[in-house]
Amino acid sequence: MFGDEELETLRLQKELLALECDARRVLLVSEWQRLQSPDFWLDEAGRAAREHPWLTAALGVGAGVIAIQTVRRPRGVLRWLRRLSGTISTLRMVRSLLVRKP
Repeated sequence: MFGDEELETLRLQKELLALECDARRVLLVSEWQRLQSPDFWLDEAGRAAREHPWLTAALGVGAGVIAIQTVRRPRGVLRWLRRLSGTISTLRMVRSLLVRKP
């Protein structure tokens, strides 16, 4: 059915695919370890703050306002967070209805 040359070509292709799979597996493991490192996330946060100072300032102000409101009126903040989560889940449902994945 197959000649010796075709079998040898298929064997070499199989070996190449196996080596490629092993190399990708090693890359995925190293990427996973890098993503689990707290230092990576601290560096990313610092880089984002340097690249987008206005956004960082706005997020800081927003977090401060939420923290103050939480101390002053904890129930009000919980009510606001409940509404926000309900809105987000509704938007996700509408998006899933409008955007069909093949």
